[in-house]
Amino acid sequence: QAQNRAERAARDSGLPTNNMEFYLAYPEDLMAAGLGTATVDIAFVNSVLHLTCHPNDVLAELYRVLKPGGLLVCEVALADAPRNPDVVEAARKLGNSIQSAPNRAEFEDILHALGFELSVAVDPRAIQPDVGFKADHHVPCAPTDESVGFNALVLHARKRV
Repeated sequence: QAQNRAERAARDSGLPTNNMEFYLAYPEDLMAAGLGTATVDIAFVNSVLHLTCHPNDVLAELYRVLKPGGLLVCEVALADAPRNPDVVEAARKLGNSIQSAPNRAEFEDILHALGFELSVAVDPRAIQPDVGFKADHHVPCAPTDESVGFNALVLHARKRV
């Protein structure tokens, strides 16, 4: 779908030409798609990250492919308190990317440990794990007694130079 809209996206963004390229691979192994080390200027990840087999490996792989100073844009859901690992795992099995989100401090620690420098979060807003992207759509949640809130936000992280 994205490939079909690439020309329009370039035009709508005011670009003189379309410079987008598309690759297919598991997110933990971008080398399989031919993405070499330090070859990408900008990478994007959304909350589906929380549902991948190895989210930390995905982030490490994105760090590998980014050029020094490259930008990782994370449009993710993050929790505002520490998480119960059993609830997170149950939510992952249900495919609930919000309820499976790590807490923000933990997520930022992971990015920092990989070598990213964090910049300010953009547009944080409260979200509920049982509400889908359509107002009338219910999303299954894992049973929990956690007292945790979730926020959708865009977090920019740069690969250290």
